[in-house]
Amino acid sequence: MIDSARQQPNRPSTWTLGTQTYRGIAAGLPTGVGALSPLTVAVATDIAHHQAFMRAFQRTLWGFVAAAAALTGLLGWVAARRGLAPLRAMREQAQVVTAQHLSHRLSVHAVPAELAELAHSLNDMLARLEEAFARLSVSPRTSRTSYARQSAT
Repeated sequence: MIDSARQQPNRPSTWTLGTQTYRGIAAGLPTGVGALSPLTVAVATDIAHHQAFMRAFQRTLWGFVAAAAALTGLLGWVAARRGLAPLRAMREQAQVVTAQHLSHRLSVHAVPAELAELAHSLNDMLARLEEAFARLSVSPRTSRTSYARQSAT
């Protein structure tokens, strides 16, 4: 404590004596007697209750930080899941489309504006596929005749 007072006079500092921690200030005072060296006067108070409070505050703060991080992750997951719900609905509608059911179309009005163009493009593609399948499913004789005519030329 005295060494700290000599190194940093008139400045608050922290001392530990045994298991107790103190916060205080020390200053050198002249005695007025030439033969005596100046006295060191220290005033300090036990800060154990402040340290206990700060430890509890730090634990509580870290608890809130962890809870906030978990809540943020959960809310992000919910937001992403809800945001992707229209894509899942489009996927389910598209899974109905098969070679035998090309007439099925995706609902353009049931999706957000950002996905409406995609649904419209997919519907156009389905229409072209349906038309191509219709042309291919003409009687085999007609197909063979057209093929024979094309190969003869």
